[in-house]
Amino acid sequence: MKAINGKLLWNLVYIICLSFLLFLVIIHFNNRINNSDDFFFLTRLNELGFWKSIREWEFNQRPVSHFIFNLTFYFSPKVETLRWSLFIGNLSIIFLLIHSLKIVVAKLFSLIEIQLENRKQWAFATLIAMCAFFFCIERSEVWFWYICTVIYLVPFVLLNYGSVLLFDSRKQARFLAAVFFLLIGGTLELMIPIVGSLLIVFYLNRKITLWPLILNGSALLFFSLFQLVNSGVEKRLQLESAIHDEYNSTFASTFSHFFDQKNVFFILLLIMISMLLQEYRISLAKINFKKIISWLSSLLLVYFLATWLISVKVFSGSFGVLRMWAPFSFFLMVLILFFTIWIAVKYKKELKLVGLLASVIFVALFTYFSVKQIEMTSNYARSYDLVVAGKSVESSPDSGIIVSTGDFELLIEYLKSNRQK
Repeated sequence: MKAINGKLLWNLVYIICLSFLLFLVIIHFNNRINNSDDFFFLTRLNELGFWKSIREWEFNQRPVSHFIFNLTFYFSPKVETLRWSLFIGNLSIIFLLIHSLKIVVAKLFSLIEIQLENRKQWAFATLIAMCAFFFCIERSEVWFWYICTVIYLVPFVLLNYGSVLLFDSRKQARFLAAVFFLLIGGTLELMIPIVGSLLIVFYLNRKITLWPLILNGSALLFFSLFQLVNSGVEKRLQLESAIHDEYNSTFASTFSHFFDQKNVFFILLLIMISMLLQEYRISLAKINFKKIISWLSSLLLVYFLATWLISVKVFSGSFGVLRMWAPFSFFLMVLILFFTIWIAVKYKKELKLVGLLASVIFVALFTYFSVKQIEMTSNYARSYDLVVAGKSVESSPDSGIIVSTGDFELLIEYLKSNRQK
């Protein structure tokens, strides 16, 4: 009976993972560019060219993210083809995120001498990506606003690959790890303190020696040195100071976003993952979860303080824009995930039926959620394409989970500027 329940649970999980991937494909197919930042970056790319638009960026520079953005849209100068570049760019990042998580999952299981099947590695990686999706404090902007995606998701892809290579004994692998840590520093400045702290934790626990700590730490800091020799940071502070009235967020208003309906999906995913891992309870019992959780808690505190101090400085005492707390939410998710697994490992009885019940509820709720979002984003995409074709629409429909200004004024302005050239 236990074997049947376990097999049925895995089959349901495979269906859930495939359904989630299909959902992302459809939503990203319906995704369109309709916000000022992306139009601004596109205009600079068209007017200044690939490299000059990066080199002459006047605010705090994030060259790696900027490079990826330019690479995505460089070969689609026409407005009509932007949607396909956006679609390919988004799906590429999603694939790399899940693939990097798969590599991490395989490495973690190998440490406890378990050779996990390839399809189960993909399943666990997809489930973790789903946790990140539903627990993310600002889901729409991080996952569906492209300039935010390359700034906030890409560093986690790089961190996953770099961390696994860091423990590889081959010289080529360790060199590649340094390249990944170098690239992290060129995406999001907020990642530098937490990744640097993570390297120190690896060193203190004798997972790496002093030389890899110095090499990868230096690589991580490389791009930040450029900020010291230009006025980009100062200009960014001046910009935010001029519009600081828009940012009046507090601790309560920011972290209340963790307690909304999307967390039902996150809790159900935690239950499913925990029940699946009970199958490996004996091997997992070898892991010192208390030590891992204590270190993760310390790292989370470091990241909270770093994010809060930067938000206070940049956003005039406010907790800043919600998306800047997205990386914090990802690290908090990892802490909660490890804590949940620890509880499941300590519990002696297998509760596959609980996992089955959680998966059935998830399927029902996710079906409702995805159908609703697909319908809204499809209507939005059709109206958007009509505007691009030069036709008028009565009003901009609800864009659902996709980031939109609520109207097509920016799109129309961008279309006019391109047709005048």
